[in-house]
Amino acid sequence: MSNFKNRFAFSMVELIFVIIIIGILASVAIPKLMVNRTDAVIVKGKTLIGSIRNSIAIQKNLNLMQGLSSYPSALDDAQINQEGEELFDGVGTNKILDYPVISKKSSGGWMKTAANKYEYYIFDNEKVEFEYDNTNGHFDCTAAEKAKDKDDTYCDELTQ
Repeated sequence: MSNFKNRFAFSMVELIFVIIIIGILASVAIPKLMVNRTDAVIVKGKTLIGSIRNSIAIQKNLNLMQGLSSYPSALDDAQINQEGEELFDGVGTNKILDYPVISKKSSGGWMKTAANKYEYYIFDNEKVEFEYDNTNGHFDCTAAEKAKDKDDTYCDELTQ
């Protein structure tokens, strides 16, 4: 009986057993968390793409009420390939988003790569190219990106 009263520590077998259980739980949980992170970045991109497309349509309608039949000429006047620029804030009176997106080259970030061309970063090294066509108001993945989409890129997931 006195053996149990003086026992203040776990045995080595108990510690190893707990470590093995924690390892099994971690091996199941970590991949699920990574999938959730990717899903969150895709949902974030889909939401912003939907907002941009909606704002383009609103600007077209506002232009029609003023007697103009054109889409906005550009989505912003940000510098190309510069981090920290305000994207999708419009040019002149054509307001696209009330709160612009700040450009960055990291997961969930946007970067302007040319006039009316943008990249959305799923991961730091995985990106999807988008292009704004001001003749028909389309904001969509580039033709090259759609061709690559058969090889498992994220174009379809972001634009559906």
